[in-house]
Amino acid sequence: MTSDIDPTPSLGHRVAILCLVAVVGVTVNVVLWQLGPILANPHIGLPAHWPPLSFFVLCIVVGSFLAIPMCLAVGLPLWRLAQRWQRHSLADALAFGLVAGAIIGIVMALPELAGEAPWSAIDRSDLFMLAGYCVAGMCGGGLAHRLGYPQT
Repeated sequence: MTSDIDPTPSLGHRVAILCLVAVVGVTVNVVLWQLGPILANPHIGLPAHWPPLSFFVLCIVVGSFLAIPMCLAVGLPLWRLAQRWQRHSLADALAFGLVAGAIIGIVMALPELAGEAPWSAIDRSDLFMLAGYCVAGMCGGGLAHRLGYPQT
């Protein structure tokens, strides 16, 4: 038995999903940023480096104001591309999320890399930051797939 219902979410539904995905991506990034010093100094432990909850809330709220427009600017064209190429699986959503996270991570790194010798200024923390954006993008891609295509 086949269904006549189009599984593709409407533009409004995609925008709402991407706005939620942006907030989730900011949350993932904020947690990963705080895990960096903990992973670099595991002997000190979690309580010494972990900030109060109000810090997380502030970062998520402020970061979301920047993340939502960026997520829409990158996510809507990528989602349209995925629709055009008939890429609707979870693996495809994770891959497109990875691409979106990498694009946003590079855009966020541009001000820092705008110096005289940008490639010599890249260090381990910059790569960790880019990896964090990629992980956040993959989390967002998985969530967008779950919310956009709940029946698959």
